[in-house]
Amino acid sequence: MIYLADFFKTRSSWVNEYGETPSWSWFSLTHILILVATVIFCVIFAYLYRKACDKKRKIYQWIIVGLMLLEELQMFTIAIATNQFEIGFLPLHLCGINIFFCIAHAIWGKKWIEEFLYALALPGALLALIVPTWTSVPPWNFIFIFSTGYHIFLIAYPIMLLAGGFRPKFKNLKYVAYVLIPLSVVIFGINQFTNHMAVATNNPKFWSTNFMFLYKPESLFTVLANLFHLEGMWYLITLPFLLVLIWGLFYAPWYFIEKKQSKVSL
Repeated sequence: MIYLADFFKTRSSWVNEYGETPSWSWFSLTHILILVATVIFCVIFAYLYRKACDKKRKIYQWIIVGLMLLEELQMFTIAIATNQFEIGFLPLHLCGINIFFCIAHAIWGKKWIEEFLYALALPGALLALIVPTWTSVPPWNFIFIFSTGYHIFLIAYPIMLLAGGFRPKFKNLKYVAYVLIPLSVVIFGINQFTNHMAVATNNPKFWSTNFMFLYKPESLFTVLANLFHLEGMWYLITLPFLLVLIWGLFYAPWYFIEKKQSKVSL
């Protein structure tokens, strides 16, 4: 039976009441519909963006940013109004941080921001939708709506940029690394602090965080930790290898296309 109160439960509140049993699973009908909706939404906006003039393209950028901000506003408003706010709701996951880069790009349109969004926002959001972490809550829950919608919109932004003519360059990955490495160090420190506070205050529901999955393995990282029998924080050693693999998959096609075009132009 569906209760109105269930709509307003956060993931931790849902688990506390109903347990860890997933409400839906990876590659179930619900999950497949999410992925189909993602493709349809991105194709529509990519088409509109490709056909648009510069002025209209800026409008489409702000539409996507606005939708992400509305999702954040919805989540924060409900969590605070129902006294369920947690430090973990702050936008300090990789996908959450990328909303600031989307806003910055919509304002200034810098090329290095486009590279950052392609290298981190796109694969991060894709992974989040392919192996989602919010399977405990059902589709009629606000956390499901927020998590699903936000990641769809985050994928759509760099897809629009690609449709508009942006082409990733392998040599520019070093600039992404210049931002990612210090950012990861800061987030790692924040996780250590908040989880220390969770123990010190005996209030893990409010204080516990796992921003950027740098405190404990979740989702895909749980699979990797189990696969390689990694205990504790040893799963972190898989992160650079996973990043290299992802960047290889995302950048290799553009690298070969660029080489082929350079040969043709000779």
